[in-house]
Amino acid sequence: MKCKNIQTRLLLALLPLVILALSLLSGASYYLSKQALTKSINQTATAIGVDYSERIKSDMELMIAQLEDLASIQRIRAGVDKVQIVQALAETQQRLGKFDVMVFVAPDGAGLNSEGKSASYADRDYFKKVLATKKPVVSDPLVSRATGKLAVVLAVPVTNQGNLTGVLVGTFSTDRLNAMIKELKFLETGYGQLADDSGMIIAHPVDAQGGGHHGKLAHVSTEARAARFGQQPATVLFSG
Repeated sequence: MKCKNIQTRLLLALLPLVILALSLLSGASYYLSKQALTKSINQTATAIGVDYSERIKSDMELMIAQLEDLASIQRIRAGVDKVQIVQALAETQQRLGKFDVMVFVAPDGAGLNSEGKSASYADRDYFKKVLATKKPVVSDPLVSRATGKLAVVLAVPVTNQGNLTGVLVGTFSTDRLNAMIKELKFLETGYGQLADDSGMIIAHPVDAQGGGHHGKLAHVSTEARAARFGQQPATVLFSG
């Protein structure tokens, strides 16, 4: 009887320690599992975001190549026959179906679009950059003079026998970018938004009320973006 009492006392004394040890082990296991799951989710989100960033980058590069191809034909390179220039712009715009507006801009800034309308582009930063660098330029989002919509402009140099004869411009609404990431979903409520290298959000399919983005610009810190994706020309972030 005395032996049983001693065993009972020992059991009662050790039981809280056993319960405590099991609780600590369970808590540690839960914490490590949660950390691993969070890391896995973040890695998946990063991979999806980078994939969509590359898709958008490839789409931009293709459009620039199409502009450069147009800039290489004689009707555009010569830069003198307005009728032929308008005809070439209109034909290409209709064939590609990607640009809202296409414009040939002379070195003095005088522009002629695919509808035969004239306007000055001398004050546009993308025009000045192409003149200075003689390289393709992708603009920051701006309000298109032709459509009045928030847009992104692609501009490439036009040269003839080594001389710059103009700048070829293709403009598309940011709605195109919104459409490209509209189907991007993550888990139950996550969605994608596109940010440039300064952290400016330039494509965002939903707003705080759950509706369309309507071309508004927002901003995410460069540090937050870089911490997730690194420094890239365009990055797909997730919210939700």
